Amino acid sequence: INPAVAVLNNGNAVVVWGSFDEAGSGTLQDVYGQVFSPTGQKIGGEFLINQFTSYNQRTPAVAALQNGGFMGTWVSEQQRDTAPVIGTNSTYYTAGTAVRPSVDIYARLYNSNAAALTAEFLVNSNFNTSANPSVAAASDGGFLIAWDAFDLADKANGWDIYARSFSSNGVGGAIARVNTTLAGNQYAPRVSAIGTDYLLVWTSLGQDGSREGVYGQFLHGVAPVGGEFRVNTTTIGSQ
Repeated sequence: INPAVAVLNNGNAVVVWGSFDEAGSGTLQDVYGQVFSPTGQKIGGEFLINQFTSYNQRTPAVAALQNGGFMGTWVSEQQRDTAPVIGTNSTYYTAGTAVRPSVDIYARLYNSNAAALTAEFLVNSNFNTSANPSVAAASDGGFLIAWDAFDLADKANGWDIYARSFSSNGVGGAIARVNTTLAGNQYAPRVSAIGTDYLLVWTSLGQDGSREGVYGQFLHGVAPVGGEFRVNTTTIGSQ
């Protein structure tokens, strides 16, 4: 389920998707990939992208990199099973005293032959529940991963959009919240590269005055270029 596709620099395409119970009995969802030629012929076999196979690894996204390879990113459930819970005073309990399931964003780099260049690595840095990864590759070889995360510390807040830029070899930079408006929920980001800049758009609940609206922000790395802007013109009903 939830397939995503990217065209590589050599003209081949890579498709990634979530597959139930394939990695082993009782493994739930895992992320698999398959490379295709320009004429639709399979190149090699399908391959498992995530290394941690307990619980669900799901909703993948994929982007072709300038070096000819590609990277995949996905949601991983309970991979960090010692995530501290949030107390009523909005502080973390001591690790080991109380734990909750983690829901994180992971990623992994591959070359054009679908050989892994890195182990899977964590994208987000805290224990806020994360979802809906999206990725785009820049012309300098780097890439940016965006996702939404639920604020566990501030009950007056909800879902917000976050982004992190990476070098061509997967070294991550700082994480930044992208949306300026915090009221309501901001979720389901999509990102596209424009040279070494990015355009990030998302759904914002209640911001345009009537249910869902679409908002955007230009970025250089994770630094905003200009301000947050509304994309939709019609504001009556769901956009």
